[in-house]
Amino acid sequence: MKRGLDLDCFVGSALVENSRMAFCAVTRRDLVMLNVMISCYALNCLPEEAFSIFNSMRSDGANGDEFTFSSLLSICDILEYYDFGKQAHSLILKLSFESDILVASALINMYAKNEDVIDAKRVFDKMAIRNVVGMEYHDCWVWK
Repeated sequence: MKRGLDLDCFVGSALVENSRMAFCAVTRRDLVMLNVMISCYALNCLPEEAFSIFNSMRSDGANGDEFTFSSLLSICDILEYYDFGKQAHSLILKLSFESDILVASALINMYAKNEDVIDAKRVFDKMAIRNVVGMEYHDCWVWK
């Protein structure tokens, strides 16, 4: 990875495939392993696979955590998956993860990239601790 091979699409595909094979070989999967696969799929622009892992995780009774949701929300910054992001936001509220800075930043990013400035600002205003991501988006709203 130090040589930037992860940026090569063929190497990246092989890494995802190797990860998937290792994941499938494990019979008892914990939340960390599930999060790794969701993140792997999200980082490699494979949203259906990421949501498939999430849905099976939910079917097995696991709710996920802040890492789960920040990975999933990173996929939802494109219009095609925006509705999934809004559904994830509802679950985030239900599970009380909205105060987590990773999750809040991912929500702001998702809403802002889908041009929903009102909901992005609503999330920002509820942040107890604000980071650079939130402040950058806030600065954009102030000057518009």
